[in-house]
Amino acid sequence: MQVSKGFGSLSTDGQAPSAPVPLLAAPDTSKLPTQFEALPIQFEMQAQTSAVAWVGSVHQASSAEALSDESKSKGTHLSFNDLPDGKYILKVRAKDQSGFEGYDAGHQFTLNAQPFAPAAAYPEVSAVISDSRPVLRWSQVKQANAYQVEVAKDAQFKQPILSQKVASNEWVMTETLQTGQYFWRVASINGSDQGPYSVATNFAYSPKPPAADINQLVTRIAQNRVYVDTINPPKGFTYEAMLDNKRNNQINVWQAANLQGRFDFLLREYGLQTLRLRLVSDDGIAGPESITEFDALPQ
Repeated sequence: MQVSKGFGSLSTDGQAPSAPVPLLAAPDTSKLPTQFEALPIQFEMQAQTSAVAWVGSVHQASSAEALSDESKSKGTHLSFNDLPDGKYILKVRAKDQSGFEGYDAGHQFTLNAQPFAPAAAYPEVSAVISDSRPVLRWSQVKQANAYQVEVAKDAQFKQPILSQKVASNEWVMTETLQTGQYFWRVASINGSDQGPYSVATNFAYSPKPPAADINQLVTRIAQNRVYVDTINPPKGFTYEAMLDNKRNNQINVWQAANLQGRFDFLLREYGLQTLRLRLVSDDGIAGPESITEFDALPQ
């Protein structure tokens, strides 16, 4: 059986060839990205009638015959994992359920991923910190001999509040933070070549609460319960309380959180008691402890 150009026919196990079917048209690559700053690079292929997979190969733009990598899609994704920086041409074709590969389409793109961007280590994503001049830390990159760090109030870094080149993989911020949300990112530098920035990481700064004011704190014991009366915590804060019994060297014999200015608890043993009280903000940051002692005598 003669198969015309642009058609395919399949024959297996000595059986007669199947009826010719037209090969699939070249895929539409018009919406594929043209710039990449990280590996692996991934192309999301547009749905195509009768296509069940795609086959792609990457070639250096300076020599279209020089093959750099190949990939077969899983679903609609074509991925390439190990390419040096440079300009490339993607050649891609659709594949039908019979295994026939259609016509090639070409797509030019540029990769600028090296030196690779570090991974942020501290502060972690969405962390709330109380240090007004925190140490920013990130992973080391083998190709890097320096790093560029940026801190901004917006995720787009339109107006960075800090931008600093540093030699190691940590940096103490040189300006004092104000309460609020921040974003930071870091890029690797190798000589005069700066790689892409890492994905922006956000954190919030909230000052550590002050010590709890216990000047007016009063304790009363009745029917083996301790009743504590003090001023209410400021708005946005609650108390956390911990009780120690020094006579028996017992620590945290009772503790509770989310307390207001009046609370009570069961007295477990008599003797000298140490009550530790601290303010905790709504976002979970605790202030220093205020300590008071009282003697619980048998009634």
